Amino acid sequence: TTAVVDVDIGGNGKALQPLFKAVSKEFPALHLLGYSKADGEDAKVLFFALCPKDSALKANEWVSATLAEVGGKGGGTPQNAQGNGGAEGLDAAVAKAEELAAAALGEAVAN
Repeated sequence: TTAVVDVDIGGNGKALQPLFKAVSKEFPALHLLGYSKADGEDAKVLFFALCPKDSALKANEWVSATLAEVGGKGGGTPQNAQGNGGAEGLDAAVAKAEELAAAALGEAVAN
C-alpha cells in the first residue's frame, strides 16, 4: 500500500520520531510520504517518508526528489527520511511524490 498524505502536525519535526515508530510497527508494508505545513506567513513544509526494507522505492530518494519541487533538501535512509522546503509549489511536490511512487511500485497511490 502506498499513500501520500497531509499530516496535521504543524510542521513539527519533533513529532516525527514517535509517528515513524508507530506507523512502521502497525503497517510494516506501507509506503508513506507525509507532509505538514508549518504555521506562519513564510511557512516551510516538512516532508517525511517511510518505506519497507528491500522496497524498490527508497524513502531518501523519494523525499529528495519531492523536495526538489519546493527548493528544499532532505536526507535519511532507504527506510525513513525527512526534509523541508518552501510552501510554494506544494501541489507540484505532492503530484511528483505520487508519480514517483506509482512508477517505482506499479500501483495506485492513495491520498
